[in-house]
Amino acid sequence: MHLDPSLFRYLNEHDWNVMFHIEKLSRKVAHVPEALIIRHSPESKSATTRAISTCHRLKLLSHTGVPCSAFRLTSHGADFLAVRAILDKVALVSIGPQ
Repeated sequence: MHLDPSLFRYLNEHDWNVMFHIEKLSRKVAHVPEALIIRHSPESKSATTRAISTCHRLKLLSHTGVPCSAFRLTSHGADFLAVRAILDKVALVSIGPQ
């Protein structure tokens, strides 16, 4: 699977915050429960749930339903967070085929 730069346009600030919180919480547990993500996210419950579903649809998050609804960051999602960190430090100007 390769890094698709066109997916960056579908992610807003809420999605990045949720992915960051999932990465931070996954250091303590392997699969982060949805209730824990909602509790630690600064956005409202509906915005957090919408961000989780957007990231899951783009295959940046993986979902497990046993015994509760929990998520973890996929390798694709970790790559996106790494590129975002590089973009924030202005070490990378643009991404794409040109």
